[in-house]
Amino acid sequence: MISSCSVIVRKPLGQEPSTLGIRAAWAMMANSGIEVSVILMGDGIYSVLGKSGYIRDLYRKFLDENGTVYAVTEDMEARGIEADQLPEGIEPLAAADVYGIVDDTDSIMTF
Repeated sequence: MISSCSVIVRKPLGQEPSTLGIRAAWAMMANSGIEVSVILMGDGIYSVLGKSGYIRDLYRKFLDENGTVYAVTEDMEARGIEADQLPEGIEPLAAADVYGIVDDTDSIMTF
């Protein structure tokens, strides 16, 4: 049985996979008790930068339920995004540390 999952979001706000990624993560955690980490990579970092909206609300609910969200620092830097621009609760993560997180999970989903 799966007890943990890493969800990688690579698509930006406005593309359906970015919304599907956080919806799947939140549903797994809230309904199944699966430990879920979301990793924002590439343009997926843009999905959390809006000031309001549906996807931002999903991230807030996910974080409020003790979900973990990381943003890859090298991808942030490549897009000119500073750590203080991330919503509260989203942790910067070096690309070299991504492997350690996904290696410790039973399943990986990419959106």
